[in-house]
Amino acid sequence: MRAALAARLRALLDGPGPQSRAGLAALLDELRDRVAGLRAVEDALGTRPLRELPGPLHARLLELARLREALTALWHEGREALDGPMPLRPVCGFGHSCRARPSSICFHPGRDSLLVTDFGRSELLEFSPRGAPLAAHVLGLRDPTRALLLEDGRLALCDRGNGRLLLLGADLRPLRALPFPPELDGPGRRPYDIAALPGGLAVMTKNAAHEAPRWFSCDPDAAAPAFAPLSGPQDCTPINCVGLDGLLHVTASAPNALLRHDPRSGRTEVLHAEPLGLRPTKVEPCPGGLWCASEGRLARLDAHGAVLHAARVATLTGTARCDASCLGAFVRHGQEFLVVGDMAGRRLHLLAAPEE
Repeated sequence: MRAALAARLRALLDGPGPQSRAGLAALLDELRDRVAGLRAVEDALGTRPLRELPGPLHARLLELARLREALTALWHEGREALDGPMPLRPVCGFGHSCRARPSSICFHPGRDSLLVTDFGRSELLEFSPRGAPLAAHVLGLRDPTRALLLEDGRLALCDRGNGRLLLLGADLRPLRALPFPPELDGPGRRPYDIAALPGGLAVMTKNAAHEAPRWFSCDPDAAAPAFAPLSGPQDCTPINCVGLDGLLHVTASAPNALLRHDPRSGRTEVLHAEPLGLRPTKVEPCPGGLWCASEGRLARLDAHGAVLHAARVATLTGTARCDASCLGAFVRHGQEFLVVGDMAGRRLHLLAAPEE
């Protein structure tokens, strides 16, 4: 089946005219339906951890996963041909000092620099906008998972290994540490991701097994900052969250979707799901929408979650493999840039949109 679908795709890509485009659109719909069907079968079979499944069933699940990945790759190849190239060009690769893997990236306009956390380093790394190393700020971090720039130029760091949030001034010097009390929600739970919301921060916590995440709010400007329960998306396994227009935008692995959650009403809506060809893992706001990455792929979404462009990160960066473990988007001198963190290559790639 895979070979037959690949041959059909190749014939349509090589064919001229509107008829081939119509056929390509129909084939993409078919691929989308097949991917969704395979995911449903995987979900039905994989009700227990793989290691607990009987050998033949385990092998069948792996076979289905490989087939789904192959069909998803075909979907992206056809989608790229139908939509045209994503408006990004590679500028440079940098950050080879990342010892383990980059975990978050943010641009600090006041310092005109990129700030990067890395799972394997206790420092906060600082680079120029074009990737030249500037400094490694010693902060005693352990497994930092997020650096978030606040509106006033301060930086909030999610220091998972030390179970705290660390607030830095505009000069990147520590102002205060906010330890997360484990008694709030069970032992072993640590802050994993943070997002800016009106009136403070949204904090997502996980334990070592990434089970049953919980959400809290925290006002770092309060005289005695404390963590209070916050409404968050339920019945899902969140991966990454960002705040945008007072709402939480959350990527989740179960279900595989990009969610938008209103903490005030508790309402959650699905913006983007895997049948569209993307399993979201990382999301980053950008002018007019969102960048979303997963499994070596990158998509530009509008404010409603519709896919504007989708491409493989390896195609954009010119590398053999790049898994897009984190993202950072920023605008500098009127030009839009995207930084993609590559867990496999232990470095970062700077991409730029064409200048207006």
